[in-house]
Amino acid sequence: MHNKGLIAFKTGSLLLVVGSVLHLVGHFSDVRPLFVGTEGGIFWELYTEYVFHVGFDRTLFEMMKGFSWTLFLFTGFTGLQNYLLAKHGGHLWELMSNLAVLNLFMSMCLVAVSARYLTIPPLVMFTLIWIAFTLAFLLKGKKPNPLQPVTDDTPPQ
Repeated sequence: MHNKGLIAFKTGSLLLVVGSVLHLVGHFSDVRPLFVGTEGGIFWELYTEYVFHVGFDRTLFEMMKGFSWTLFLFTGFTGLQNYLLAKHGGHLWELMSNLAVLNLFMSMCLVAVSARYLTIPPLVMFTLIWIAFTLAFLLKGKKPNPLQPVTDDTPPQ
């Protein structure tokens, strides 16, 4: 992958890590003040005390925390893995090109889910990530010719 595409790929990867860390902030904030009034109090009580019996006993609050931690871990480790692959395997054109496409579609799906079900902050973050991986794909350059001699501006094969 050429330099501009690699920079865009690393940017998207780092944005995944930053987004996961920002997402983690929600786990350490007290959301109870958001549940005001009689209806809010009733909802909070059901949210934290009603137990679902689905092979194990969990409240909706616990399940939502679990889904949230899953998103944090998945996006953080995916971003870190992508960054390390780009750093150490950026010269492998086919690998990086395929990863750019995979991450482009993954982030596009996350944008769609965020637009439909989530709030503005994740929508903005996933849109920035999608833009970065789209640029990585568009700026990947042409597949190098293995018979072409390596020059200073051509990554080694």
